[in-house]
Amino acid sequence: MAQGHYYVVNSGPVACSVAATLIQIVASSTVPLELIEARVSETVSVTSTKVRIQINRKTVAAGAMTAFTPLLVNAVDSAAAAAGGPALTAVYLASQTEGTDSDILVQDTFNILSPWLYLPVPEQRIIVPPSGIICLKIPVGVAGTYESSIVFREIR
Repeated sequence: MAQGHYYVVNSGPVACSVAATLIQIVASSTVPLELIEARVSETVSVTSTKVRIQINRKTVAAGAMTAFTPLLVNAVDSAAAAAGGPALTAVYLASQTEGTDSDILVQDTFNILSPWLYLPVPEQRIIVPPSGIICLKIPVGVAGTYESSIVFREIR
């Protein structure tokens, strides 16, 4: 399989106390994406609490989120190559409407005092089809200030 460009989307720190999509990525209409890694950490709390976390597909994107241009991981990749790639849309939590979740692909919990890392083996990486929407979400609100990131690549 041909290599594609690797990107990272970062969010936060953002205050959150309700169920919320932390990061949402909408693939272009022509290029699928492969999810390489996802991370979430809470940056303020000193109290041990469990937090649920999910990676979901969405059929309707969350609205009113803050736009973020995905960053090329490899700085030697040309800007022209990135611009010629997918028309990516990445956003992170602001005040928002949640959109419509469909499949829950990953469901886990973590202690708010330790970061959460999703780093699947290559055979278990999630593929986002063209025009697909994938999100990193806290499905049950736990008050905190969260930072999160997703690393993905274009599949060319």
